[in-house]
Amino acid sequence: MKLKKRNFIFSAATLAAALAVTGAFKGQTISGTNAEMPAALPGSPQTIRVGIVQMNARVLDKRYNLRQAEELIRDAAAQGAKIVLTPESAVQGYPRVDLHPGESTDAPAIVEGRKRILAAAETIPGPSTLHFSRLAQKLGIWIVFGMEENRNGQLFNTAVLMNPQGRIVGTYSKVHLQNWMTASGVLACAACAGNTMAPSSIAAASPARIGFRMRVMMVLLSAYVVIGLYRTAAAVISASPTSRRRRRCTC
Repeated sequence: MKLKKRNFIFSAATLAAALAVTGAFKGQTISGTNAEMPAALPGSPQTIRVGIVQMNARVLDKRYNLRQAEELIRDAAAQGAKIVLTPESAVQGYPRVDLHPGESTDAPAIVEGRKRILAAAETIPGPSTLHFSRLAQKLGIWIVFGMEENRNGQLFNTAVLMNPQGRIVGTYSKVHLQNWMTASGVLACAACAGNTMAPSSIAAASPARIGFRMRVMMVLLSAYVVIGLYRTAAAVISASPTSRRRRRCTC
């Protein structure tokens, strides 16, 4: 069952991101020692397989989560994926406080929860980015992974783009936050320097790099949409009367 789910997600990701990814490399060539982007001959088609990791992360269990992510990234790379994406906040397992309606964000339990989340967050670069750097180099692939970032004592929900040489070539911290995220201490990053896709840095980048990074971030957004749709569909199916009858009849 897990294998079927993994194959479904892998296929859906490829379908959802196909146009964005194939266009990312079209007509680009590599020259010079600083080139970082995959090359394609001008005008020639090139298909890039994208893998999306769906994992059962454990809240604040970074060792377990990194092990799970690495196993699934290796699996995707073995199936030919050249870009692999993990879920949001995969490193820390998406730790968030339980904010009930009408509850104050200054309640002792909420404050204590924020402290635990910030304590588990990491700097960029840091231990987790080093882990994925080594993995990207070993597999020769691009990796986009989500983590809780501690930036000068402030918490951000950040995605990191790692190239096949193991270098961080982009980060993006979440801008639009739900109330439980802000209650957990996560800050919005609408115009902060941490977003290398911010307008100021885009303006200074070369046209080729703009197109590549924009399309990679489109893949990231597509991944989150696909995962969200998959979870919603799974929840609806499991809650349907037909599904319940089938489960009762499996005995």
